[in-house]
Amino acid sequence: ENNLSTAHCYPNPYKPSLGHIKITFSHLTAHTKVRVFDIAGKLVYKNEVDTPNGELEWDASDTDGDPLASGLYIYIITDNENHKKTGKVAIIR
Repeated sequence: ENNLSTAHCYPNPYKPSLGHIKITFSHLTAHTKVRVFDIAGKLVYKNEVDTPNGELEWDASDTDGDPLASGLYIYIITDNENHKKTGKVAIIR
């Protein structure tokens, strides 16, 4: 079944000092909405796109294009069939 049960992101933690330039959300369904929140619950990033190859790349910046600060973030992945996956990603700058 094509759902989001195995969806995750990598690298996690994300460390630009190791050469990381993007975070990849993988094992996605055909159309995906990704939202990222800081630990206070503020929405810092969102994107909704067709993801036929099952991946969505994110440069770890907020909706204004500014790099997110080091910290722990919560992601919520949903698709148009109401599947949902939540997880955490750490950014270490």
